[in-house]
Amino acid sequence: MYNLRLNSNLLNFANEMEKAFFNDDCSSKFLPHWRMSNRRPIEKKESENGYTYYIPLPGYKKEDVKASVLKGTILEIVAKKKDREDLVYNMELPDNINLSIIESKLEDGLLELNVPKDDESKVINIDIN
Repeated sequence: MYNLRLNSNLLNFANEMEKAFFNDDCSSKFLPHWRMSNRRPIEKKESENGYTYYIPLPGYKKEDVKASVLKGTILEIVAKKKDREDLVYNMELPDNINLSIIESKLEDGLLELNVPKDDESKVINIDIN
């Protein structure tokens, strides 16, 4: 009985931590990686020209999906439908990308995002006088 109570307490604690850190109010601000609690895995492929992300959104249409880049570094995908639980994906984007040319398409329940690499270096050298 003691082990069951201990496990139950740990499970409750883990659930409370999940709510505190990953609720919809704060997830887009603090989450550097994909949240995967009830979502399918995301596939990421890198090429010479950029990154391609494959996000499974079965049953959703393009009207149900919103993609945003928050603070220049967090990609947020939100899929909403009246008869379903909202799906929210958040991830930190690499530094070497061009945010102005992101392309996307949703076909057969799979969202494909193409994020090109930035040709220009984001490193700025400062002369010391």
